[in-house]
Amino acid sequence: MRSLVMQFRIVLITCLVYSVCVQTQDIGQEITLGIKHECEGESQEVCHTTKRYHFVTIFKANFFKAHQYCQLHNLELLTIDSKDEEIAFLNLLNSKDFIHKSAKDFWTSGTDLGNEGHFFFLSNGKSVDELTWAHGEPNNAKKSDSNETENCMSFTMNENLKFFRLFDRFCSMKFYFICQETRQRRRSNVATSN
Repeated sequence: MRSLVMQFRIVLITCLVYSVCVQTQDIGQEITLGIKHECEGESQEVCHTTKRYHFVTIFKANFFKAHQYCQLHNLELLTIDSKDEEIAFLNLLNSKDFIHKSAKDFWTSGTDLGNEGHFFFLSNGKSVDELTWAHGEPNNAKKSDSNETENCMSFTMNENLKFFRLFDRFCSMKFYFICQETRQRRRSNVATSN
């Protein structure tokens, strides 16, 4: 069986505002976004963040299986590190050119498990306080047939407004998901593979 990594077909798209590279795979889409931040007295290396996102769309998984799948592939479940990254990412998801228009939900690593009402990213422990939730979210809804509450965060298509926003969801639900590879992780992978 061929590795999923070897199944890439390359399509390159360049954007003037953000550096965006798109590679289409049989499993979905791989995208690299360069997010520029305001810097004072720091090197460009520190002030420019690059991540490679892997949109896993060959199967749906619950939050925990999605996290496990990313880890098994030496990746992390999606973490949004800044307001700039959130805006760039939402622009991508909501663009008319986004390949997976049929996908309505993508897991992130956001959760409030262990600290009800205080969402953080499992991948790095950072709070999600500065990010923009959909209207009325997070609402911590409870399933009527169990004690499960909405504790996991997804980018979900708002059916009324037809664009993606952040929602809290039941962790047991099965959605597509987004893994990420940061520049630092790629460098450490290269260093360990030599």
